[in-house]
Amino acid sequence: MNSLHRGETGLLIVSAVCMAGAFLSVAALAARAEKNVDVDHLPGCTDAETLGMVQESLDACDKLTVLGLHSPHELRLSHGADLRTCVVDVITDFGARTTTFMVGWKDRGSGLTFVAGEPLE
Repeated sequence: MNSLHRGETGLLIVSAVCMAGAFLSVAALAARAEKNVDVDHLPGCTDAETLGMVQESLDACDKLTVLGLHSPHELRLSHGADLRTCVVDVITDFGARTTTFMVGWKDRGSGLTFVAGEPLE
């Protein structure tokens, strides 16, 4: 029977660590693909998930009841495409208003975005 030498043991450990790293990378890519996240392109102003986050944000901090969001469109895209500035018509229980919001990367590697905007007045 052959016994393992110190060099061979180290090689086995390094190989195991490399294989584990490769497995985790493939798992992360598969998770992104499953969510259909394109980390090379920031979601647009009309993206359903983006508009959902805008609606949640408006619902959480305003005294008005938001009934719907209409006609979202992009005003500008930052150099490097890391931040979009958008405008949307907000239908509330007291009529229509227009508000501006931004979409940016919270964690590009994970495909997580954020929205931030001005409150309704």
